[in-house]
Amino acid sequence: MIIGGILLCRNNSSRLPGKILRKIQDKPVIEYIWERLKSAKGLDEIVVATSSEPSDDTIVDFCQKKDIKFFRGSLNNVAERFYRCATHFGFDFAVRINGDNLFTDHRMLSNYIAKTREGNYDFISNAKNRTFPPGVTFEIVRVTFFGFMLTQFSTQEHFEHVTLYLYENETQGRRYYYFNSDHENTKEIRLAIDTLADFQQAQKIIASFQKHHTNYCLQEIINILQEKNIHKNWNGKHGPMLIAEIGGNHSGDFNYAKKLTLLAIQADVDFVKFQLYRANTLVNARESFDRHQHFNKFALTIEQYIELAELCKFHNTGFMASVWDFDFLDIIDPYCTIFKVGSGDLTAYPLLSAIAKKNKPILLSTGLSTLNEIIQSIDYIQSLDDRYKTKGYLALLQCTSMYPIEAGDANLKVIQTLRQKTQLPTGYSDHTEGMVALLTATAMDAQILEFHFTDTRENQTFRDHKVSLTLKEVQLLIDKIYFIRILQGDGHKRPLPIEKEHLTSFRRAIYPNQNISTDDQLTYDKLICLRPNHGIDARYFDDVVGMKTKQPLEAFQPLDWKLLY
Repeated sequence: MIIGGILLCRNNSSRLPGKILRKIQDKPVIEYIWERLKSAKGLDEIVVATSSEPSDDTIVDFCQKKDIKFFRGSLNNVAERFYRCATHFGFDFAVRINGDNLFTDHRMLSNYIAKTREGNYDFISNAKNRTFPPGVTFEIVRVTFFGFMLTQFSTQEHFEHVTLYLYENETQGRRYYYFNSDHENTKEIRLAIDTLADFQQAQKIIASFQKHHTNYCLQEIINILQEKNIHKNWNGKHGPMLIAEIGGNHSGDFNYAKKLTLLAIQADVDFVKFQLYRANTLVNARESFDRHQHFNKFALTIEQYIELAELCKFHNTGFMASVWDFDFLDIIDPYCTIFKVGSGDLTAYPLLSAIAKKNKPILLSTGLSTLNEIIQSIDYIQSLDDRYKTKGYLALLQCTSMYPIEAGDANLKVIQTLRQKTQLPTGYSDHTEGMVALLTATAMDAQILEFHFTDTRENQTFRDHKVSLTLKEVQLLIDKIYFIRILQGDGHKRPLPIEKEHLTSFRRAIYPNQNISTDDQLTYDKLICLRPNHGIDARYFDDVVGMKTKQPLEAFQPLDWKLLY
């Protein structure tokens, strides 16, 4: 029985192009993964499966330099590339490792390989139901079984995602699934490298290592994340936390609400958000009958909200709620990792108190309010529980509560004002049309972006649709956020590697502008500062003036301190 590891990677990742060769502490990601796989017991061989496209020639160059066996196949038919690679090298079982699995736990993999060698199973996985963090998942498949299943693949998703069809057809083949019961507090942790934010988190994790990276198992990495507070409640997969607000766009139609939820999940947001209410506990019908009737029409049942929350959970997407009904709080609490407080409830202290008692992070929207009112509400929440004095448990959103608003009413500088005045994480809740305000907020370091979401704005009568983004627009937003974050860099000012050559060619040094005799004194008129920076840097010009020469100097020769006294 030959068990081989196949590292699937390519350079044209949509979220983070070239990530497999991006360097962390002068070592590319692929080398970290390779070294961790080499530490696993029981793998007979480890190979790289990349595409035959010219864009992946650099991956092949790396493999050849490191004497790593490789296989080249289809770019988009990843399943076929995986299968052909396995058969090419004569594997009986193939371990699928993705190029985003930087923190592969070789101890776990060794146990899975031992289970494989028992020969009782066709498919062994720890990816089902996502109980392990993304980035530490393994799938081991009998090659003949996979080849048979491959003949039944029918959609591009099947070919691209390799094992998707296997999970959709559970009755075929003998299976063994691992579920996470040994590693604590992993539900909200993400270790896969899919975005720039993921890569930057990986840099921080590795920078904290005190021993060789292969010596760190999953639990130790989790401990580092907690101790260093690298993973915060307000991080998103794509940088800022992205919240798709369904709100009332479903107009009380539960099937439409499910459709919008699935579209938002497909858009790859971090959270899908709803407003939970009943008209009778929200609006005084005597004082505002029309508003009462509106909310009565748009309300879903608590059972339906739970079904939507379960739908999000199944697809590994966060569910968030603005809970406007006290009775709903206890029921929805198990499904919410974060509670949102809408602008209208910023001053509803009884509701703030009830939410704070759930001991969950609170996201406070600040539409309608003055800075003083915001600070008063913050003080009140923090007086209820000290945990809300930490950045991980309380965050703010700049918001203007009208639909839609003009560009000037977004008032995005308030994001910076709130951050400066409160020292809390701050983001933006958008009610403009389009995505310019969201992109501008990103460039202003908004940590959270909330936007309304719909399937289409065409022929919609409810006002919120007008300020909502669609599936394709959210995907475009994510791509633009990625580019903005690349432009922002890491904030650490230093010469970048691409500037290395120009450090010499663009900067000036001190040169004699004429032939100079021994023991001659250097004066201003005998010196000139020119590119390139060979010899003595131009910043020492005033120090050189007045010194004498130990030997004759030719015009425009580089200077050296050893030549002067």
